[in-house]
Amino acid sequence: MAESFFSSCLSLLLALASSVAICLVGGQHFQARRGVRELASGGQLAAEIATVVLVAFTAHLGGFVSGVNGPN
Repeated sequence: MAESFFSSCLSLLLALASSVAICLVGGQHFQARRGVRELASGGQLAAEIATVVLVAFTAHLGGFVSGVNGPN
């Protein structure tokens, strides 16, 4: 029971972190399109890759929490 609760809380926290990361990267792109600032190529790419990895890990954990990827 405690293990399931921990996994659910971890999944929720990762989902919130993923949402924040997506909003931050999207905001950087929005500001660059408006001409407020330019995108930093190295840092921007690193932030985008980190966001993709975070979203993928969140989805992977979510599969286990929901029972889709777990033992039958």
